[in-house]
Amino acid sequence: MDNILPQNTLNPVRQKNDVLPDSSSLILLQSAGILELVCHYYTLLLVPSVFEEITEAEKPGANFFVYLQKKNLLHLLTGSDISNTPMQRAELGKMGKGESELLANFLSGAGSFVVVDDLRAAKFCVRHEIPFINALLIPRILMFADVLSGESADEYFSLIQQRGRYSVSILKRAESFQHEDLERFFPDS
Repeated sequence: MDNILPQNTLNPVRQKNDVLPDSSSLILLQSAGILELVCHYYTLLLVPSVFEEITEAEKPGANFFVYLQKKNLLHLLTGSDISNTPMQRAELGKMGKGESELLANFLSGAGSFVVVDDLRAAKFCVRHEIPFINALLIPRILMFADVLSGESADEYFSLIQQRGRYSVSILKRAESFQHEDLERFFPDS
């Protein structure tokens, strides 16, 4: 399969459109109907545990994720030769397997930012200065990047909000972000 990338063969220079999403973000984007569009603007790099979780036979949408992978719209990372500090390994060990694996891969050089909808993972990103967003921000980013109209972005935002478990403060913060706040996450034109 030509869309499986060994972790150690990634270009050490981070590519702007290379993104490491967690499983809950992928599921939210898929259920809102925006994931395939996202795949055309970003290279989604999936760690093995995330791909396994989203393609479990009984999970809704599992076949769609396999379909996207076969179309080379989802790219699988292999290998877990992760060299992090003992403190980082201890912190990562307190998270779900998908979040810990994707953050460890980011720290090892994969991706330009991460998409996580897990509070513990988000706090880790803040502490370790890892650029991150949640799935809720994807429609706003694509709107500010002139990919989506404001109306479409609002519809996708609403669908993700309804399906996700976001606190009032997270929702208010997501709605407050402006063009300049999210510009670093824009896809290349």
